[in-house]
Amino acid sequence: MKYFLFLGYIFFTIPFSYSDESSSNSDVVMGMTVHGDVAAAVGLYLMPWKNEELSDVDRPPRLLDENIAVIDAEEFIHQAEWEQAKRDYQLWRLQRNNW
Repeated sequence: MKYFLFLGYIFFTIPFSYSDESSSNSDVVMGMTVHGDVAAAVGLYLMPWKNEELSDVDRPPRLLDENIAVIDAEEFIHQAEWEQAKRDYQLWRLQRNNW
């Protein structure tokens, strides 16, 4: 971020026009004019100019081809108790504001 600020500072402090007195008699002034004190909202609206063609390729079914694994009842109960204990602890911390 500091690098970009530095580059911006250098860019805006460099004179915009170098002129030799012998090259031309006209004065060229370059600059920027700001109207108002709040930047205007910038938006980009994309309008489609034709309808998108429908694809004949569909996603393959994921759940139909999977093998069903046997669930160990004790491991499932242990995991469910652990998740419930975690939720209870988080609720206790939130209610008491004990961070």
